[in-house]
Amino acid sequence: MRGVTRLVLCTTLACLPSTHASSAPFRHTLNTRAFTVCPMASASRPLQTVSTPPSGKHVASVVFLHGSGDTGPGIQAWVHSEMPTFGFKGVNVVFPTAHQRPYSLLGPNGVQHVWFDRKGLSPEAEEDVSGIDQMAKLVRQVIDGEVSKGVPLGKIVLGGFSMGGGQSLHTAIGDPELAEKLAGVFVLSSFLQDSTVTTQRAAKLPRVPPVLQCHGDSDGMIRVEWGRDSNRRLAESVGGGVEWM
Repeated sequence: MRGVTRLVLCTTLACLPSTHASSAPFRHTLNTRAFTVCPMASASRPLQTVSTPPSGKHVASVVFLHGSGDTGPGIQAWVHSEMPTFGFKGVNVVFPTAHQRPYSLLGPNGVQHVWFDRKGLSPEAEEDVSGIDQMAKLVRQVIDGEVSKGVPLGKIVLGGFSMGGGQSLHTAIGDPELAEKLAGVFVLSSFLQDSTVTTQRAAKLPRVPPVLQCHGDSDGMIRVEWGRDSNRRLAESVGGGVEWM
């Protein structure tokens, strides 16, 4: 995973060396450690974040969204464990934490740090459009925080792992300004619902950010064919600019 992590983050600097994708299925787990600092929060409460700061002058940013049940500190720690020297010259890497919310896959009383709800873990399941759109506004606040530091949208990449990858696509395409100006989007081991509003929205836009989607073929939870089919449908809706690896 080290090569693909560095690859997708380097898109901020328009640096996309050739490498291969490898999944880490354990990161999909629904039982990762709880983030006890942030209790159940309202949809309007800003997201908590941690960052890996840049070396040198801050000129670009990456916003990296975690998978279901994880946290910003959790995915940051994992990235650093995979790449002990992780960090980029001039690039601030921000790791937000999704609020805790009811999560149907855990049963009627299940609560977890997730970007949106899932009624089922398959492309055929109903999409939580309202939850996706609510969280997209909070992710946009994180992006705007980087803009307030003097980083233009054209120097910001949004991406994520598993559910975070899906939320990244929804956020970038559901916001016309982000769709027009973001430097790029990366999606690791994720998929879109068959009836997703995101491909419908993308088809109406004059431009969507370049998308790099990576998926390992040994992923035991999010099947590679789900990711590949999502990538194909998105590429068809926008006419190109969507890479599969």
